[in-house]
Amino acid sequence: MKKLREDFCFSELKILNEVGFDFDISLPYEYLEAYSRYPKLKDELILSVANNFVNDSFRTHVCLYYDPRTIALACL
Repeated sequence: MKKLREDFCFSELKILNEVGFDFDISLPYEYLEAYSRYPKLKDELILSVANNFVNDSFRTHVCLYYDPRTIALACL
């Protein structure tokens, strides 16, 4: 049963790869982390609230309309 499951997962990955599915998904968290390195954005409260806004943005259609960098900037 385990071998069948592994074969199925491998086949699914091959099919998705062939149709051009993007496995490297960029998320707003990466940009928040990068922006947190700037000296003026070292405030932990601002970063914490921005992180909460990013979490909430996934419950809306925002992530479908805007790229992750724009969402991170809007949350800041």
